[in-house]
Amino acid sequence: MKKGALPKCSDKRESKPRSSSTGIIILIPKRALPVWLGVIPPITGLDPVGTQGKPDPVYLEPDELEAMRLVDLEGLSQEEAGERMGVSRGTVWRLLQSARRKTAQALSEGRPIRIGTPLQQTCLEENA
Repeated sequence: MKKGALPKCSDKRESKPRSSSTGIIILIPKRALPVWLGVIPPITGLDPVGTQGKPDPVYLEPDELEAMRLVDLEGLSQEEAGERMGVSRGTVWRLLQSARRKTAQALSEGRPIRIGTPLQQTCLEENA
């Protein structure tokens, strides 16, 4: 595979979510353990209004969005969010820092936000 090229949608490195009655467990290749998501995002991204051209999107991963939802929207502590997600408090802190930075970057630079990895977005577009 060429450097910088995206793998095919059928590439086994991209894990599929497993669902249950109250949430979903996702396996993210660069993370060692599965992460529990309480809510499946109802959208795959947001596009800014009034931007010139087609800026590169910012990719917000599902676990980053879940950490931000639990702490910033539901008001849980990082420790409580970690318990719900099945990860450590330190992992929640790192997910929050990354999610907040990406969100601020997208808002301040007028860039679209995509939820998921570039490979997941490519697969969604191919299957649309």
